[in-house]
Amino acid sequence: MSEENEPFLREAEKADTKRLKMSLWWVEHRALLKRLGFGLFIAFDVILLLFVMWTYLDTYAISYDKERLAVVDMVTKGQSDLRAYTIANSADDMIEDELRIFATGNNRYDLYASITNPNSDWWAEFKYSFIHTSGFTEPRQGFILPGQQKNIVELAQESDSNIRTAELELTDIVWHRLDHHEIKDYENWSSIRTNFEIKDPTFKKDLIDDKFVGTVVFSIINKTAYSYYEPDLFVFLKRGNTIVGVNKVTLGSLQSLQKQDIKLNWFGTIPSITNVEVVVDVHLLDPSIFKTLEGKEAVDVRTR
Repeated sequence: MSEENEPFLREAEKADTKRLKMSLWWVEHRALLKRLGFGLFIAFDVILLLFVMWTYLDTYAISYDKERLAVVDMVTKGQSDLRAYTIANSADDMIEDELRIFATGNNRYDLYASITNPNSDWWAEFKYSFIHTSGFTEPRQGFILPGQQKNIVELAQESDSNIRTAELELTDIVWHRLDHHEIKDYENWSSIRTNFEIKDPTFKKDLIDDKFVGTVVFSIINKTAYSYYEPDLFVFLKRGNTIVGVNKVTLGSLQSLQKQDIKLNWFGTIPSITNVEVVVDVHLLDPSIFKTLEGKEAVDVRTR
């Protein structure tokens, strides 16, 4: 053996000796390690089983009453918090502003009421009728928009006896929350769609067949980019700030950027008045009231 190879042989002998010792240790202690592994596994299972048994014992025997009371308290408190949150974020009731009865002669009466929706995020659908001393009017469908002051009328109600008192009854009220994802700024959104101008509202009396007939004449200009089906126009005769007469007309349609002349006859008792007020009412949140855009087919000169 050459002297230059002797260090490498010694290193190989040392490695072989180390592997031999490890093999001998594994052979001598293999049974012990196997028993130790089984012991640890059994100990883990026993601890897990004891934990499960303790959990069941504590839940259903030791702490059962305490846990039950805690659950009941949590549910009760949760319902109270939910109810408080619901009440805080629900719609406020509508406010009745005024109710008036107008005798128009020949045992006929016009009934008028005004209600206000104090909610800026809610609008409602409802049925309404007037209950008066001689009975009640037929229930009709109504609506009120966010923040709107709503006019409600029943005209020419016949009664054999004088109608001295009445009240407005609202039923089947269904509130709807305004979707701010679709309408971010309702006030601006609605003002764009209700830009109507009432021009020259006048009232005069004409003598026809020895009877005075009142006539209200005015013009309405739709300055919006939208056309509407069947908008309601409420016409109020006023003496100062007091309403002394009311009427209503429903137009077939109201075209965008067009002017309509309206003439409305006023039969029966004609009060003394100082001015005329006209209020336009359209259900902006009902898509069916908007007329679809109409256009004419044209030739694109660029294709010639």
